[in-house]
Amino acid sequence: MRPIAPCCGILFLLAAALFASLAPNRHESAQAAEAAAPAKPSDEVVERARREVKMLDDLYKTAIVFINDTYVEDGDEVAAGEIARNLFDAMRKKGWHDARLVDATGEPMNADNAPRDEFEKAANRQILKGKTYYEEIVQADGKNYLRAATVVPVVNKKCILCHPGHELGEVLGTVSYKLPLE
Repeated sequence: MRPIAPCCGILFLLAAALFASLAPNRHESAQAAEAAAPAKPSDEVVERARREVKMLDDLYKTAIVFINDTYVEDGDEVAAGEIARNLFDAMRKKGWHDARLVDATGEPMNADNAPRDEFEKAANRQILKGKTYYEEIVQADGKNYLRAATVVPVVNKKCILCHPGHELGEVLGTVSYKLPLE
C-alpha cells in the first residue's frame, strides 16, 4: 500500500473538517427550527383578527350588494364578483390582508375562483354543510396567520342574473381571508 503524501493528507483532513462543520448538527438544527417557528399567538391577538374578519366581511358584502342593487339592471353591467375581486386586490396591494372569492359550486364562473389549497377546500366542505364561518391558524413565512372563510349565498334576485339556475339562499362560494396575527 502506498503512503498518502503529506499534502494530500492535510487536504483530506481539511476537507473532512470543513464537511463536518457544514453538516447540520441535530441539536443545533432543532434549536434553529424552534427559533424560526413563530410563537403561538395570544388569545387576544386571535380574537382581534376574528373581529377584523367579521368587520371586513360585513363591509365588503354590504358594499357589493349595495352596488349590485343600485347599479345592476340586466346583468350586462360589471358583475358583483368583479367588484369584489377589485376591492380585494386593492387591499392586498396596500398590504392590509388577502381576501378572495372561492367557488363552492364546483363550476366556477372564473377559473381564478377555484379553491387553491387545502384550507379553501376544507372551508368549502364546512360551508356546504351549513356553517357560515370556518377558520384555521396557520404559519407561513415565519409568521402566524388567521385563515378564515365566510359564506357567499345568493342574497337577492339580481345575483341570479349572473348565476342563473341558482336559488335565493343557495351557497355560491366563500370569501377566503388571510390576516397576519400581530
